[in-house]
Amino acid sequence: RGIVGLVPTVVTYGTVINAYAKRGRAQEAEDVLKALMRDDTKMKPTVFAFNSVINAYARSGALDAPAQCIRMVDEMRTYALRSKNKALLPDVVTYNTLIDVLGKHQQVRKAEKVLAGMIASSIKPTVISFSSIVDAWSKYDDSKEENIDA
Repeated sequence: RGIVGLVPTVVTYGTVINAYAKRGRAQEAEDVLKALMRDDTKMKPTVFAFNSVINAYARSGALDAPAQCIRMVDEMRTYALRSKNKALLPDVVTYNTLIDVLGKHQQVRKAEKVLAGMIASSIKPTVISFSSIVDAWSKYDDSKEENIDA
């Protein structure tokens, strides 16, 4: 419950999402985002809100972090297309986060595919994009069968 007479804004929701994300509470951050995505709300999520949730999953350390991030990026894309708001499509931050989490989880080939998709979507990669790929390959352990993800 809020304070009588005060109505939360999209900035309020974004701040709460980001706070949960910074504390590693990805599910709670996603729950707040889902509240913004409901059709009955006047406020709508921002690309920052989506990216905060994706980053929370990426930083969670969970084994399924890459899958959770991919799921959220798919939801982001679907929501952007459904709401006809191209500003909500994945941006350079979204792609860089996804590349980084895939690389850190030894899914380097998938990270490369994300980079290729980024370029195909006319989003200009940054130094971070390429550095994440190089870092992932430098730490890649090809002795483990489960690392083969092409």
